Amino acid sequence: MKQFSTHGDAAFPGKGNLRPADDEARKMQRKIKDLEEENAILKKAMAIFAKGGK
Repeated sequence: MKQFSTHGDAAFPGKGNLRPADDEARKMQRKIKDLEEENAILKKAMAIFAKGGK
């Protein structure tokens, strides 16, 4: 009852649906992971081009 009074209809989303705050956190974590991978790829590319230019 406490969860329902706090979150309303989103208290028990079920079936793969998340509360809006939980969904936002999941999206941000996914975005962080994607950006970290992109950053690692760019670092590797910079190292390859730096070696090839000398």
